[in-house]
Amino acid sequence: MGREVALALGLLLGQVGCEQAPTADARPTPPLVWTAQAELTLDAQGQSEAVTVRYPAAQRYIALRAAPDAAASGACYRFEPLALVEGPALAPSAVEYDASLPCAGCSETLLAGRDVALAILPTALTPLPPDGALSLRLIARDCALGTRVSRARLPSLPVRFTLASSSEPSVEASAPGVLHLRIAVAAGASLAPALDEALWRGVGERFAVAGVSLSIDRRASIPSMDDLVVHAATDEPLRTLVAAATAALRTEVTDSRHVSVVLLPCLRVDLGDGLRLPYAYTTRLPGLGDAGPSLLLVSSGRCDGASETSPWPAELGAAIVAHELGHHLGLFHTDTAAGRAQAGDDGLGRLMDAQIADVPTAAARFSPSQVTVLRRHPDLVFSR
Repeated sequence: MGREVALALGLLLGQVGCEQAPTADARPTPPLVWTAQAELTLDAQGQSEAVTVRYPAAQRYIALRAAPDAAASGACYRFEPLALVEGPALAPSAVEYDASLPCAGCSETLLAGRDVALAILPTALTPLPPDGALSLRLIARDCALGTRVSRARLPSLPVRFTLASSSEPSVEASAPGVLHLRIAVAAGASLAPALDEALWRGVGERFAVAGVSLSIDRRASIPSMDDLVVHAATDEPLRTLVAAATAALRTEVTDSRHVSVVLLPCLRVDLGDGLRLPYAYTTRLPGLGDAGPSLLLVSSGRCDGASETSPWPAELGAAIVAHELGHHLGLFHTDTAAGRAQAGDDGLGRLMDAQIADVPTAAARFSPSQVTVLRRHPDLVFSR
């Protein structure tokens, strides 16, 4: 499913009081423009017919979204297989799929998403052919087990979906981009201003190398979530949190093209193999601000299950924050095949190492190849 237990965003958020730290960008954020491509119908076995989608040349990204016309059923959906009409498969079928290994000849890693299917291409270092067409099929899956879902098993499974696409022209490698953030802080998770200032200075430095500045557009407080446990088998606790965060972070301008971050005193996750205390939990990877619940849940520091957390040192916290934002922008851990392919052969940058806490500060940077990948993400806004 479109979730990954990853290293934390760490330290968020008190009052930022440094000129070098992210501030709000006063310019309005242009929404993504989605164009309907086809109507998909799920049969009794929970799959659609195959369709073809053409895409224009010289695009920074190609985004695909399939959303149900009826109320959400709680199932997860995935494009599989996803392939070039005249070329190899880009993403494997689930029979071949493993979260850590792309299939032989495949270049993209797709995770199933709850309530809506989403694909952002390319997340691989290799770009798509300049002008072509994609072939895809929509499949419904159990979010916890990953198995196929039929209508007999889930009678509320929607029948009709709208497949839409979005894209933007490519930009120069030197073009400056902006990543918009919205922060919701649960009771008990706020930080000291000085620590927060140092953290964001470090995060900003890492993204500045990629030609990206960070804009914190909105901050809000939400009630205590001390009793929250994110379960693999049921999404009710997560939906409660999503609803609270979404309401607190909503703006009158636009609700798309941003990263929503929820800071919790302690994060508890049960993926079916016992309770864990991870640093962060990402509901969709890659993320996208306007494609269903897509937000980052993070612990405010080292959590050992006690009543209080121990805040991260600023340098480590900055690396952890940048690491997790890298996940939202489509980067995988470098100890997976997909992540190693994204990192390239330059040998630079260890920011996306799975054990980021063990990476020396000077090495906790994006590699040039990873910069190429993350700058393609739709949530980055480039001026024209």
